[in-house]
Amino acid sequence: SRGTPAKLAVIRDLLLHLLPFAALGTVADVVPLTGENRVITRFGLAAIRQTPFAGLRALVEQAGLTGTNVSSYDVGFKLAPRINAAGRMGHARLAVELLTDATETRAKEIALYLNDHNRARQSKERAIFKQAREMIEERDLASDARRAIVLSGDNWHPGVIGIVAARIVRAFHRPAILIALDGESGQGSGRSINSLDMVSALEHCRDHLIEYGGHAMAAGLKLHRDAIKPFTDTFVETANNRLTGDDLIPKLRIDAEVALEELSLSTAQTIAGLGPFGMGNPKPTLATGWIDLADEPRLVGRDQSHLSASFRENGRRIKGIGFGLGSLIDDLKTNRRCRLAFEPIVNEFRGTKNVEMSILDVQFER
Repeated sequence: SRGTPAKLAVIRDLLLHLLPFAALGTVADVVPLTGENRVITRFGLAAIRQTPFAGLRALVEQAGLTGTNVSSYDVGFKLAPRINAAGRMGHARLAVELLTDATETRAKEIALYLNDHNRARQSKERAIFKQAREMIEERDLASDARRAIVLSGDNWHPGVIGIVAARIVRAFHRPAILIALDGESGQGSGRSINSLDMVSALEHCRDHLIEYGGHAMAAGLKLHRDAIKPFTDTFVETANNRLTGDDLIPKLRIDAEVALEELSLSTAQTIAGLGPFGMGNPKPTLATGWIDLADEPRLVGRDQSHLSASFRENGRRIKGIGFGLGSLIDDLKTNRRCRLAFEPIVNEFRGTKNVEMSILDVQFER
């Protein structure tokens, strides 16, 4: 229908103000960032800094992103987890209130509350992951004879087991289902790898389940406590029949090999300009040739699980950080010559920008 220019301008401004919410939802729900989705997300992320919504400003402030250019990474790992914490650890209505009609004061209260909930979620997640990993290693549940993992626990929070299942998949490179037990029933959440359709596999186990649903890469389920053993046996047998040993080997796709001297600030900024990155538009993965360790590598991070080191090639020296790669430090100290798979990043410190490498994997000379 037609409207006056003034009304049309109001509608246009409203749609522009709502772009950040469309961007948040697109990234948080892992929607492919292609076509118009990518356009909406790109402009939506750029508009977050100027949002008139008190709730979104409060959320950004609690995530430590005030005054920054919010990226798809920031949404996926800082903003979305705080929003999701409401539903995972309590009730989603607080997140709805935050992003709709919360006043400035109320928005700050809710954002702080969600921040505390997110910390509690992270604490429970770490505890369950540690327990699950110990169970896998003690019972040898990730051998070639068991190409899927099913675990259950009485004190596991049902709101975080899906996140832990995803971490188990990354750590052991096979489908994983975690079940939170409560009385005589259990609620499960599973994550898969590309070679196994999770829902199809659960269909094969339906006689042991109360209900289930999801998609190829993730699913939820409910079952009786006494069905856990037969369900586990059937699910593992299904995975054993459908997966090969090669399916369980993680693979990293390299887009290009580059020399360190090619990693200029302008090159890294140009690559960053290809974003926002995510499903359907992955961040380019690069590889070096054989390069040398420039100094002694260090372990960094709260739990000393990250690897920090500098590398050199033909006089060019670049720092690298390997998140979760701390276990490689002894190999790096011993070999000192390697190839890196990495993503280029622009690090800004006290107004100075430098190119660094986010290390994804390391190959040593044999």
